[in-house]
Amino acid sequence: MKKKQKHEEHENSERWLLTYADLITLLLGLFVVLYSTAQQDTEKFRKAMKAMVKVLNPQEKDDKPGNSKEFAVLLGEGEGKEEKICKDEALEKLKEEIEKDEKNGHGLSASLSEEGLVINLQEKLLFDSGKTDFKEGAIEVLDRVCKYLAKVDNKIKVSGHTDNVPISNYLYPSNWHLSLGRAVKTSEYLIRKKNMDSRKFMIAAYADTMPVDTNATESGREKNRRVEIIVLREKFSPLKKAESGKDLKQEKTASKEKNEKHGA
Repeated sequence: MKKKQKHEEHENSERWLLTYADLITLLLGLFVVLYSTAQQDTEKFRKAMKAMVKVLNPQEKDDKPGNSKEFAVLLGEGEGKEEKICKDEALEKLKEEIEKDEKNGHGLSASLSEEGLVINLQEKLLFDSGKTDFKEGAIEVLDRVCKYLAKVDNKIKVSGHTDNVPISNYLYPSNWHLSLGRAVKTSEYLIRKKNMDSRKFMIAAYADTMPVDTNATESGREKNRRVEIIVLREKFSPLKKAESGKDLKQEKTASKEKNEKHGA
């Protein structure tokens, strides 16, 4: 009888794909960690770690890493997208409230932009030409605006704008100085007089670089001379607020102990 010929065992030439796939998975986990730590956001870091564990140790066979809901959050989709929509709805409602308020006459308007809700206050409501002192009636306008700002817990940006007519005096050598002075004056009132948290605020000065209308006509220049109070889409983090307050308290305590020691 003829002996059966043994078939030659062929070496699997695609085994390297397994090693390559493991390497890619590990690199993916590494980049997720690097991304989350670079953002220095505790909530995102927690979600990143959860997503990484899910990828490296899948509990369900049908669970594909590429469709992971946790990664969708990190990319601004999924739960993150829903949160953004909620914020947009809150700003939209506030915009509608401002527009319906009959007390807000000509010169105060609200609109939505990529940054957030823009409350536009024309110069004539707050300041006399070329000055940063509040004119009569300005406080009443800012008090109404403050009531709107109190309804949301978002960060706030106050920016000053001018027309392109040059200004040069010992107080304000340029429109940059004038626009900055008006932004500072407005912010100081909201912080010092209305007790708003200063850590929410940021100030910007644009002079005549961001007009909303033409500077060729008086009506256009009038619209360009303004202060914008922008309710940003970014929330003011209570966690960061608490940590900042704790650090400030510790700093004051340390300074007091140091002074007492030197005094002794």
